[in-house]
Amino acid sequence: MYRKVLPQIEEWINNDEKHALLITGARQIGKTYLIREALQKQKKDYVELNFVENSFLYTLNTPKN
Repeated sequence: MYRKVLPQIEEWINNDEKHALLITGARQIGKTYLIREALQKQKKDYVELNFVENSFLYTLNTPKN
């Protein structure tokens, strides 16, 4: 599936001076799919952290008393 924003994401992936990338939009419009597709197309390894499906991830940055 082709999306107009795909070339911009690929440009960000290939940029050596990366800053954070924020992708926003309504639910279920393909944001995650788009990122996965771009990374696979560029043959880049990645780690995906899903805070919705794995709520324990919220605790990783919580200070301990």
